[in-house]
Amino acid sequence: MTDVLWFLLVAFVLATVLNGVPVFMPPTWAMLTFFYVREDIPLIPLAIAGSLGAATGRALLALGSRTFGPKIVPARFLGNIEVLVATITARRRWGALSLALFAVGFVPTNQLFIALGLASAPMLAPLVAFFLSRGVMYAVEIAVAGTAVSSLGELIDPRRTGWVGIVLQIASFGLLIAVLRIDWSRRLRRYLPESVVERLRESALTP
Repeated sequence: MTDVLWFLLVAFVLATVLNGVPVFMPPTWAMLTFFYVREDIPLIPLAIAGSLGAATGRALLALGSRTFGPKIVPARFLGNIEVLVATITARRRWGALSLALFAVGFVPTNQLFIALGLASAPMLAPLVAFFLSRGVMYAVEIAVAGTAVSSLGELIDPRRTGWVGIVLQIASFGLLIAVLRIDWSRRLRRYLPESVVERLRESALTP
């Protein structure tokens, strides 16, 4: 029992690191599958530890973006993403659709959490959606991969993932930069909540 708890803690820490680094990290499910195959850790506790660590890592990534983003990203870009996120949050249907992005497995979420951090947006709902979806996904992926491989080398073999994941991460970062550059106050003018309109008026009056 002590050994199981120790490996679950290690899995949690590793999942936190893997998801706290913004790009080019191996998939969390591969690390979890290694523990499942080599150490015979129970599937459900392992998936929970992995998803909790993944959510913790994404939270740290968003908090890091919130802290250091203003020192790196131009103020105009920060204003653009703040307007976009505030508008989405204010509209219930848009907010529900945006939460789905955090739950869909094939959508890279590192850039989504970076955007949340840059916009200083609430993170609880996205983190809960991410945690729950990853818990289910990891359980399925671990079970499937655990019956198909016999070593960690097979899991991290580039031929299993190819260049698709790398290209997708690069493309998603390019998309994030494109989103930051768009003046959403103009593109979404008729959808802007009153709070955003007032803030834009105040900033326009400020010399």
